[in-house]
Amino acid sequence: MSHVYRIYENKLKYFEFVCHREQVPYELYPNEGMNYRKISMDISRSKFEEILDDIDCEIQRENSKHPEIPVISFRTMMQPKKFQRLVAGRGVFRPLSRDKEKFREF
Repeated sequence: MSHVYRIYENKLKYFEFVCHREQVPYELYPNEGMNYRKISMDISRSKFEEILDDIDCEIQRENSKHPEIPVISFRTMMQPKKFQRLVAGRGVFRPLSRDKEKFREF
């Protein structure tokens, strides 16, 4: 069943990158003059929130002094296959800023 979500225009390029990387299909609705776009996706709210986490990771990575080092959310770290795929060959990662406390507690 398809659900309609919203993504801010300034995060659209990261959304497209993450969906391509994770092989998540979506349908982008035309811009209606708002600062967001509607997106139709056949995923749960939880999966969409994971995509939003991944978007924030990509933004933090791009704005860092070392953009070659991946930024990982706590949610991703708890998924061994995805975590390994994203840090493969690097041996190092940085936690998503808002998840630092969760990483410390783990």
